[in-house]
Amino acid sequence: MEGLENMTLEQLLAQYEEKEEKAKVPKIRSLNKELGYLEARKVAEPYGGLPRNVTHKRTLVDSDDWKGLTNYYPAWAREILVYPKPNGTFRKGDNVVDAYRDEKRRKWVYPSFCVPYEAIGKRNVALFVTPMAIVEEKHKVIVIAAPNNGVVVLSDFPQNSGWRNVDENTGIPLSAKNVDTSSSSAGYLWRQDGAGVRPLVRGYDGYGGCGDWRDVGAFSGYGSGFGVGVESLEVVPQNLESLTLGQLLSAVKKE
Repeated sequence: MEGLENMTLEQLLAQYEEKEEKAKVPKIRSLNKELGYLEARKVAEPYGGLPRNVTHKRTLVDSDDWKGLTNYYPAWAREILVYPKPNGTFRKGDNVVDAYRDEKRRKWVYPSFCVPYEAIGKRNVALFVTPMAIVEEKHKVIVIAAPNNGVVVLSDFPQNSGWRNVDENTGIPLSAKNVDTSSSSAGYLWRQDGAGVRPLVRGYDGYGGCGDWRDVGAFSGYGSGFGVGVESLEVVPQNLESLTLGQLLSAVKKE
């Protein structure tokens, strides 16, 4: 208890609350549903939305949390990956249109006005998009995001599927430099052979040839029935020095 005897109750409580806040990490809670991406997004929206890709990475790669979610995976992530055809670029004034249609024969479109200026004309670039809205029409589905809020421009984006080093800010495998495929810092990105406007899928059940928790799928069918979940903040046991509030109060009383 060294150091605690010189602290007031208010200081102890403040320190405890600060530690507790820092100890909260997002965890995934399954809604026990398997739906297509658009339906999954609507079901998860009242709870704050689908889990972020980085939360999936923490669950699948950086912790053992996946052990309690084996029936949930494979599952949808919140974000959509937008990329031009291999060796292509985003062109000013041109919408990005996915190379394939969905199960209702609709084109998936990312409008040109949602492409950040700094991504125009650049090689090996993709967009990591948190949709602001998705508009469904008879012949197309339009994904809308604010270019300066909800869109991350990804450099070194792979032009084919393969192992890459994972970008910690987005959870997307990007850099091919010095990749150690046995490391948790590496991941396998699955992209299609044309332009993509694709929701991300995480987890493995043999779908599409994936086979590793580190796989990031940006090529799966929009209507495929994948797991639906949400994020919740949970407190992880910490070292305060691993004292509970009750123990802190008890220590103060003893003093």
